[in-house]
Amino acid sequence: MLMQQSKLSETQMQLSTGKKYLSPSDNVAATSNALDISTSLSVTKQYEANAKSVVSRLSAEESVLGGSVDIMDRLKELAIQGQNGTLSAPDRTVLGEEALQLLDSMVGLANTVGPNGDYLFSGLKSQTLPFNKTLAAAGPPAVYNFPWQGNAVPPAPANEQRTIEIGPSRSVADGDSGYYVFGSAPTSAGPTQDIFTTIQKFANNMLSNTPQSSDIADLELATQRLRTVRSNVGDRLNAVDDQSGINKAYVLQMQQTLSQVQDLDYTEAISKLNLQTQSLQAAQQSYIKVQGLSLFNYLR
Repeated sequence: MLMQQSKLSETQMQLSTGKKYLSPSDNVAATSNALDISTSLSVTKQYEANAKSVVSRLSAEESVLGGSVDIMDRLKELAIQGQNGTLSAPDRTVLGEEALQLLDSMVGLANTVGPNGDYLFSGLKSQTLPFNKTLAAAGPPAVYNFPWQGNAVPPAPANEQRTIEIGPSRSVADGDSGYYVFGSAPTSAGPTQDIFTTIQKFANNMLSNTPQSSDIADLELATQRLRTVRSNVGDRLNAVDDQSGINKAYVLQMQQTLSQVQDLDYTEAISKLNLQTQSLQAAQQSYIKVQGLSLFNYLR
């Protein structure tokens, strides 16, 4: 009867916890397998969390780049208008003033703060303002620095990126440096220059009533630069989406496997509980009867 009580208590505990095994010693191999699966699940869930963070930042960057392209398209419209020989100096001044307003908007986009509170385009120094606008005593009225590069513009369009693991053998960059995106646009003259300077030169030409045909070409080249980066961001978003699908499928598969290893079959356990309850009741009744017997029961 004590053995029946012990078995019944164990089954009740299993039903209470939902676990097939109450202690590792009940099935060492199954417990070890469950631990391995749980560890793998934890790692994969972290990959998935990383993927969500990457998507958030890249989506924000894609949106900023879209807005930047819109600004450049408007500037090209202004540049084409500025080439019209019938325009007067005041007319071109209006175009130049709008160009300066668009320049400020572009700087604002380049200094966008991402969803996690970091600057989107600060490279590895995510808490550093990517672009500083200061007034110069002479020359162009705006000067832009790249503080994450130690205030020195690098000789090549280096792209400082933070790579994030989103799968067992897959990593993706969650952003681009401001110098790579805005600071190294090609020009019709050959050397690269930052997009802000391209806009500033166009604005200056309009304000001084000296339109230059090269402005249209330079603005177009800068726009192409932004479009190329935006396309690359889209490719990365697609890659993250693909890996996220793989991660989710793996998590589902491993959860099912883990359930098979450690989770209780409630139908089987309830059936077992009923049988054990009946067996215990039968044992208790037999015990009561045996306890009531004495030698006089056998004397007639």
